[in-house]
Amino acid sequence: PGALASIQRWIAQRKAAPDQREVAYRSFLHALAGEWCLLDGLPADPSGTLLVSAPFCQEFFEAPLVLPLLKEHVLDRGGARAIAAFGCDVVPQPFWWPAWEEWARHEFGARHEFGAQIRLELRQQDLATEALPAAALILAVHPAVTTGGPWRAIITNVLRSRMPGGAAAFATFYLEEAEAVARICEAEGVKCEIRENPCYMGRPAGEV
Repeated sequence: PGALASIQRWIAQRKAAPDQREVAYRSFLHALAGEWCLLDGLPADPSGTLLVSAPFCQEFFEAPLVLPLLKEHVLDRGGARAIAAFGCDVVPQPFWWPAWEEWARHEFGARHEFGAQIRLELRQQDLATEALPAAALILAVHPAVTTGGPWRAIITNVLRSRMPGGAAAFATFYLEEAEAVARICEAEGVKCEIRENPCYMGRPAGEV
């Protein structure tokens, strides 16, 4: 109850006074669901569950934005019977991950004939060496591909986890990061497009 109450207070505070990156991420999600149509026709598994992954998710502060949107645009419209969301990062988050899992159970765990509406699992995983579980929708936020390190292997791992007919969206801060991701996609034979977040249209190129 303590962690849940803390999370609920944190969400209320962020809703009341969102920072610029939260505004931008909300815009990104609504573009995915709206004009970019990325959530349309995603394949469910044989049980009718949509598998979603969030690689290198850090604290997964996106949870209160992503999960309600998926409920509205997928579950409420009959696109799947349930959603199983998985997130991971090489650095564990001993407070935030259990807290978000508890919050998800509280918000979306109401029982019906198919079980919980949305299940959330967050765990430590090194995507440079460990395979990412298969998913129909991959939301990969800020891959630091221009900083060196094993990012090519990580992005390749993410791409290979995409189910047939599924979609992967990489959200980057800067154009050079998006272009670096696109080059890896092309090298792996994966078609990709670079699209501008509507939140930043008409604004200076380096603004985040």
